[in-house]
Amino acid sequence: MQEDGKLPLKRVELSLTKFNDVAIPHHLDLLRQHKANILKYEELGQYARVRSEQTHARRVASQLRSLLGELEALRRGVRPPDRARFDALTQGSRERTLAAIMDYLGVIERSCIALVDSSRPSTHPRPLRTDRSQCALDGLRGHRARHSAAAGGPAGDIDPGARGGLGRMERAAE
Repeated sequence: MQEDGKLPLKRVELSLTKFNDVAIPHHLDLLRQHKANILKYEELGQYARVRSEQTHARRVASQLRSLLGELEALRRGVRPPDRARFDALTQGSRERTLAAIMDYLGVIERSCIALVDSSRPSTHPRPLRTDRSQCALDGLRGHRARHSAAAGGPAGDIDPGARGGLGRMERAAE
């Protein structure tokens, strides 16, 4: 019987099977395909396609996180004595999903660094950054500069060094 609105594991096994055998493997395969495409297009220098694949991969990663959330909600609805068995049945899927998301984040980080480096003029190379937040800031600065220049206005408070030229510190050292 149900206790406190909790279900026995037998009642949720069909949902678990669908998670483990259909939904999660499907999304993991999509994420693998997007990762392969990101690497391929990056190697070919097709950065517009890289960005497109990153967008699609980000959506798939978000869907995988949602699936993990649904799995956790389903776990909360299972009777406490059945939770150990529930965890055993879902552990492999959860580990594969988290590993795939972490791997994807590593690819995105390397891809972002490559995009930033490729957009810099070769006359003033700057050191490679491995900090994700700085990589995102560089992309944002470039976005602001492009839109401000397209509108005919000044680039705003953007440091010229952020657009690939010499920064204040580098100019002072000369």
